[in-house]
Amino acid sequence: MDKVFYLSTCSTCKTIMKTWDLIGIEEQDLKKENINESELEFLRARVNSYEELLNKRARLLKDHDLSDGPQREEQIRQLILFHYSFLKRPILVLKNEIFVGNSTKITEAAKLALENR
Repeated sequence: MDKVFYLSTCSTCKTIMKTWDLIGIEEQDLKKENINESELEFLRARVNSYEELLNKRARLLKDHDLSDGPQREEQIRQLILFHYSFLKRPILVLKNEIFVGNSTKITEAAKLALENR
């Protein structure tokens, strides 16, 4: 699966994606088509936890109390499936590599991986 999950209304996503060579990469605007359960499970299998996929700056997160116990992962999973704003973005899936978020380190690594494919 070569795919990028992004938000078309996010200026940061737009700026980052302009620097990436996305020819041949499927683009999914989360605002138009939220991530589904199988896509989320695919991403989760490639990171250490759902928390790595959680946008901790989501405004809606203030309305939800996340527990510290074993149910925390399931709560995060449900939030991501509930609303697109809970998913960290952009997310680039390139073969079996995954690049999550907008930090310079991540976006530069993604750019390099795209150039070397």
